[in-house]
Amino acid sequence: MNHFKYKELLEAFLTQGYYFKKFEEFNVTESCQVVLRHDIDFNVQMAFKMATLEKDLGVKSTYYFLLASDSYNLLSKETSDSIKAIQDMGHSIGLHFDPSVYVDEKIGFEYELDLFERRYGQISSMSFHRPSKSVLEGIDWLPKRIIGAYQSKFFSDITYISDSQGAFRYGHPCENEMFKLCQNMQLLIHPIWWMTDGALPVEKIQQFLKLNTSCMSEHVARNCIPWKSHVE
Repeated sequence: MNHFKYKELLEAFLTQGYYFKKFEEFNVTESCQVVLRHDIDFNVQMAFKMATLEKDLGVKSTYYFLLASDSYNLLSKETSDSIKAIQDMGHSIGLHFDPSVYVDEKIGFEYELDLFERRYGQISSMSFHRPSKSVLEGIDWLPKRIIGAYQSKFFSDITYISDSQGAFRYGHPCENEMFKLCQNMQLLIHPIWWMTDGALPVEKIQQFLKLNTSCMSEHVARNCIPWKSHVE
């Protein structure tokens, strides 16, 4: 299963001598740091499984969750319990902000930040969902207390590697020259590519959709007697 490959990836970083740091712990004067980040686009339970695997290895990371999502509900009890459990494992959480939802992205972010922190407590960092060119070039409207995952010291000043679209499109991190030199990195990992079966991204999405259909059926059965009677 793919989560075994993820474990191997983390172990490779540990063997190389890397220290896993949260964004708020990163020190520009030190080396051998990897800032491990997860943008949760589809499924919180997969994030919980990944967080558990990391905890068992003594790895710390940061999980970013969407408030404006059609895939999960940050206010549901099951989701809230999972996110709080991720926090309790020692990981950080933050807001995964989708600016395309708003006409004024600054006002939209302030609105979502307030809602998120009312539910989960104060956060120290955030990431953008599908960042635009202007975001990657730098913005100046984030509150000073909030770290942006695309700020230059985490994005352009150090090596940045992502598994977006289900693959390391610019080479495996362990084959990167900066990895061999134990230089600082930010590593973006999406749980859906590692917590589902399948060799190709499309196969993983197909597996996820099957699991999602099953979970939705169970949810409907818990809340709708006719469907409960049908499936039983």
